Amino acid sequence: MGLVAELVDDPARLQTMRAAWDALAVELGRPYCAPAWLLAWWDHARPSGALLRTVLVHDGSELVAVAPFYADRRLARAVHYRLLAADVSHRITPLIRRGAEEGATKAIAETLAAARPRPAVIRFESVEAEGRWPERFAEQWPGPARPWAVREWCGPAPTVTLEGQTFENWMRAKSRNFRSQAGRMRRHLEAEGARFSLAAGPNEVRQGLEALARLHYARWEGRGGSTALDRGVERMLAEAGSELLADCRFRLFTIEAAGAVISAHLFVAAGGEVAYWNGGFDETFAGDQPSMRVLVEAIEDAMGRSDRSLDLGGGSEGYKMRLADGEDLLETCLVVPRGAGYSLTRLQLVPRRLRRSIRSTLPERLGARLRGR
Repeated sequence: MGLVAELVDDPARLQTMRAAWDALAVELGRPYCAPAWLLAWWDHARPSGALLRTVLVHDGSELVAVAPFYADRRLARAVHYRLLAADVSHRITPLIRRGAEEGATKAIAETLAAARPRPAVIRFESVEAEGRWPERFAEQWPGPARPWAVREWCGPAPTVTLEGQTFENWMRAKSRNFRSQAGRMRRHLEAEGARFSLAAGPNEVRQGLEALARLHYARWEGRGGSTALDRGVERMLAEAGSELLADCRFRLFTIEAAGAVISAHLFVAAGGEVAYWNGGFDETFAGDQPSMRVLVEAIEDAMGRSDRSLDLGGGSEGYKMRLADGEDLLETCLVVPRGAGYSLTRLQLVPRRLRRSIRSTLPERLGARLRGR
């Protein structure tokens, strides 16, 4: 029968596919690609004017791929197709069942190429470089000339191997200094009456998320504000948590001391893969490193559940490197299809420091159009 692709612009249609979509996210071990996470973002945190443009690919009655794109029209003349929730979480990619990669990628690319508004740019933000998504899309994009693919950013994402480990063996493999500090921090917190907990019900999730927001905003208040959390994302997390909690895929760890939550950190899981999203802590207790304590607690918990790997998120902060034993390369890449407006779009993507010299070589009419964007 062959693969059949469908462009979805109505969220109600995606709701009918939640079970099959979620099964695919679990099968592929993609915590942030689950519909509970992505559709909660669409409901509460999407940008103004966003248009849903998600591609479903079926092989007969079987769902074999989900490419959760939307059209971002905030750049008036250049419509960017982005992946849902890519601005608040990393490693979001199209989901494709193993063995169907080439055919499904081709079907997705052809469907997006025919979509309206026409994509001027397809963005893959903080995806694994190993997945080669920009190259794969460029190879399968229809037309006589391949799109231009360019890397905008790259950086590390530290990971912790959980599979085949016990927590005791993992701790023994750490340095003596790490083990000593970890024990001392826990003992000191417990002497202060600290209580460690994992949210197990709706009320605990609600209270934990409120604490996470309070601590996170306070920590970033003097640094220009948070880029990860706002009121819309708070509502997104509450909705996602209400669905994922029952399967232990929404793991909200807290430490309570002196009558208040002093540390709250969120992890999301699927198919044996765990991802650390974000958190916050009371800087009054910074000397006890409560964030590190929660991360160690989450590692022990995940090993007890026989999870395979913990993704610590993008960035090479010192606390992540102390825990990690591996590292992936994340990248943000843009794919720019050929066609009307291609030259202007491509020039807009050139680093600003180079634009001035490029404009000097343009015909006056084209240069004026570029300056007006």
